Amino acid sequence: MKKIMCLPGHGFLDDFDMPDLLKHEFSQCEIIVPGLFKDNQWIYPQEAIPYISKLCEQLHPDLIVGIGLGGYYAVKMHNYRRICINPSTFYTPMVFMNIDSLKELDHHLFDNLTEDSRRLLRCYFIHELPHIFPLNKFIEHLKNSVIDISRCRGNDETIYEYVMKPIIRQLISPVWDLRDIYDEITIYEGGRLDYYLAKKNGKYGILDSRGNEITPVIMDEVHEMIDTDGCIPLVKDGKWGLVHFYNYVAPVYDKMMIRSEEYVEVWLNGVQGWLDINGQFTTDESQAHIGSWYDLDK
Repeated sequence: MKKIMCLPGHGFLDDFDMPDLLKHEFSQCEIIVPGLFKDNQWIYPQEAIPYISKLCEQLHPDLIVGIGLGGYYAVKMHNYRRICINPSTFYTPMVFMNIDSLKELDHHLFDNLTEDSRRLLRCYFIHELPHIFPLNKFIEHLKNSVIDISRCRGNDETIYEYVMKPIIRQLISPVWDLRDIYDEITIYEGGRLDYYLAKKNGKYGILDSRGNEITPVIMDEVHEMIDTDGCIPLVKDGKWGLVHFYNYVAPVYDKMMIRSEEYVEVWLNGVQGWLDINGQFTTDESQAHIGSWYDLDK
C-alpha cells in the first residue's frame, strides 16, 4: 500500500480539509497526518521538523504533500518525493513565533538541498492563495521544479481537483515500482501528465501510468510533445518515429515534419508521404490525416 503523508498549514485554507479529501480520493493509500498539535497549540517549527523527519524514517512515505507551513516542512524532507503548495512560514501562529524567528527559518529553508533532493520536489505557487516567500527565490534554487500558477479561477476544491490531484496520481503511480527494471525513471516533462521517461543502457522510452511501454526503451532521443497535439517525436539511429496519444509509430523515417495536430509529413527512402489515421505511411494525400487531439476515441 502506498503511503501519503499530509502536512496541512494551520490558519491557511481554512475551508479546505486536505486530509479528508486525500482519504476519499486515494482510498487505496494510507494517509498519514502527523500530530503537530500539543497542549492546545501547534508545536514550534524547530520541534516539528525533526519530529516529521523521524516519522518519515519510520514510515517511509511514498509522497509528502504540504500546504503553507506544511509545505515549508515538506521542503526540508530531502530524501522523499514531495509536493509543496505556497510553502511559507508567514501563517505560523504569532503566539509562539516572532518575525525575526520566521525570517531565520526562511533564511535556512534551502539548507542541504542537493540535486537529488530537488528532483524529488515540486513547488506550486497559486496566486489566488497568499504566500510571502519570494517566488524568484524558489526559482533560483529549484529551477524547473517550481510551477507558477497565475490563474486557477476557483475555490480550494477546484485547486485540489485540477492542480493537486493529477500530480499526486502521477507521483504515486505503480511506475515507480519498476525502478529495479530500468536504470532510471523520471516524469516526462514534455507535456503529458500520464507519461514517464524510462532509461536503460543509455537508451530511452516512454511508459504509461501503469508501467506499460508505449515505446520500447531503445530510443536515442525522446522530444517534447509538439504544441498540444499529442505528437512526441522519437529518434533512433538517425531515423524518426512518433508517439501520437498512445499509438506508437516506429522510427523508420528519414525525416518528419509535424504540420498540425492532424497532419504529419514524412519521408521514407526519399519518398515524401504522410501518416494516416492508423499511423501508416501513405502517399495518398486524401488519407493524410493522423487525427486530432480532439478525437476522444484516440
